[in-house]
Amino acid sequence: MRNFLKIFCLPFCIGVIQAYAQTTDSVFLKKSMGYSTQKNYIQYDKNTLEWYDKEAIYPFFEKLKNAQTKKVKILHIGDSHIQPDIGTGVTRNKLQKVFGYGGRGLVFPYQVGKTASAYDYTAYGHGTWISSKNVEYKPKLNLGLSGITIFTKDTSAGFKIIFKNKFESIQPDFRRIKIYCHKSQESFNLKFSTGKKDKEIILDCNSKDGLPYVELEVPEASDTLIVNVLKNNVNQKYFECYGVEIENVENKGVEYISVGIAGAAYQSIFYQNKMKEQLEAIQPDLIIFDLGVNNFFKGDFDYQFVMGCLNQMIEFTRKVCPNSSFLIPNSQDIYYKKRNVINCLEYSYLTRLVAKEQKVALYDYFNVTGGLHSMLDWSKDALANKDQCHLSGTGYRFKGELLFNGIMNGYLKFLKESPESNIVFETNQDSIQKRNWIINNNIAKNCKVIELADKIEKYKNETIQITPKTVQKKESNDTLKTNFLIVKAGDTLNSISIKNNISIDEIKKINNLKSDNIEVGQKLILR
Repeated sequence: MRNFLKIFCLPFCIGVIQAYAQTTDSVFLKKSMGYSTQKNYIQYDKNTLEWYDKEAIYPFFEKLKNAQTKKVKILHIGDSHIQPDIGTGVTRNKLQKVFGYGGRGLVFPYQVGKTASAYDYTAYGHGTWISSKNVEYKPKLNLGLSGITIFTKDTSAGFKIIFKNKFESIQPDFRRIKIYCHKSQESFNLKFSTGKKDKEIILDCNSKDGLPYVELEVPEASDTLIVNVLKNNVNQKYFECYGVEIENVENKGVEYISVGIAGAAYQSIFYQNKMKEQLEAIQPDLIIFDLGVNNFFKGDFDYQFVMGCLNQMIEFTRKVCPNSSFLIPNSQDIYYKKRNVINCLEYSYLTRLVAKEQKVALYDYFNVTGGLHSMLDWSKDALANKDQCHLSGTGYRFKGELLFNGIMNGYLKFLKESPESNIVFETNQDSIQKRNWIINNNIAKNCKVIELADKIEKYKNETIQITPKTVQKKESNDTLKTNFLIVKAGDTLNSISIKNNISIDEIKKINNLKSDNIEVGQKLILR
C-alpha cells in the first residue's frame, strides 16, 4: 500500500503543487503580461480591475489560483464589439496560456443565421433554416445565451463549423462537444462527425435528462464540426439550435465564453428566454456584462432605464448562479456622426455607482483608454475605424490586451496585498448629484420582465417553405458571379461584414486592403 501511494499519489500531489505555484508566482505572472504598443494617452499605470468590496471579485481570484486543477469559466456578454471575438479572443488566449486551456467556449454557425462569424472560424449551412436574434422586435424563436437561434423543419438540413488553423483555437484536449438545442420528443436527432474517417455519432435529442444540450466526446480534437439532422420517427418535426460548446475533457484551465450580437443593448438580453437553463448548466465563475453603448450613443441617455436593466440582470443571474462574480466594463470614448458621445462619460459614472451599490467589480475602459475625446487619438493611430466608434482589427487586439492586463493586475494585487478595496480613478462619480442616480436597485423603470417561457408551441407547426435540394455545377473562375458594394457614409468593414455575411478578413483579402480603413465612394468586391 505504501509503495502504491509513492508510485501513484506522490507524482499527482507534486503536479498539483507545481500547478498551484505557477498560478501564484508573481514573477511568472508578470512575464506573461505586456503590451504590443505604447501610447501616451493610455493609463497603463491604472489599468486594473477595481472593486469597492473585496467580495466582489475575490471568489473569482481564489478560483484562478486553482485553475490548473479545476476549470474556471468566464462568460463575456456584449454587442458588435464582442461578436467578432477579436478582442475577447486575445484575452482568452492570454489567460489560457497562463492558467491552462479549458476550452474554446460557445460557438455558433453565425452564417446560417445570416450574420458575421467570429474571427477564427466560419460556418456553412445546407437545407432550409430560419433564425432569430435578440436585437429583433419581439424575436420569433426561443433564444439562449448566444442571443441567436436557428430553426429548421427540413430533414436534409445541417451545418458545418470550420476553424482556421492559423489561430490554433482548437487544442489537442478540446474533445468534449455540447450542442445546445431544444430537446423534446418532437425534435430531430443529430448525426455528428468531424470530417475525418471516424464514424458518425448519433445524438438523441429526445431524452428527458434535464440538460439543455446533447453531449459527446470525440476521439481526436478537430477543426471541423459537422452536424446534420436525423429524423428517426414520424413524431419528429423540427430542430432548434442555440450554439455549440467546445471544452477540454479534463476539468481544468480557463474556458472563456464570449457571446455578442451587433446592435444588442441591455434590454436585448431580456428576450433570451432559454438563458436561465443554459446558465444553470454552465455556471460561470465570472460574468462580464459588456453592453450599454447601444442604449445611448445616438443621443438621449435614460440612465434610470439602463441602471434598471443592469440591476435586474445582476439580480437575475445571481439567483441562477449564486457562486458567480460579476464584472462591469464601461465604454471607451466614441463618436457618432463626427460628434463626441458625451454619454460615454455619463455611463462611466453610472457603472461606477452600480459597481459600488451592487458590490461587483468594475473595469473602467473609459478612463484606461484615455477618457474624453481619446477616440481621436485611437483614430489617428489607426486603432479605430473611420466611424470612430468601432475599432480596427489592431485596435480590438490591443483592447483585448488591456483587459487581460487589467485582470492580471487586479489578480496580482489580490495575491500580494489582498486589499479591502481597489479604487484607482478618483473622479467626481460619487458626488451627491450622481449618487442620486441609484434610486432603488430592485426597481427597473420601464424594464420588461425577463422572459422564461418556452415559445416553441407558437411556431413548431408553422409551414416553412423548404428549398428544393439541387445539384450545383462547379463554375469556372471567369463565370463566378462577383458582387460589388460602394462604400457609403457611416460604413465600416465591421458593419459591411455583418450585413453581407462575409468576414472582415475575407473582404480585406479579396480587395487587397492593408488596413481596416475604407473611404466613401470606394468600390469593394464581395464574393
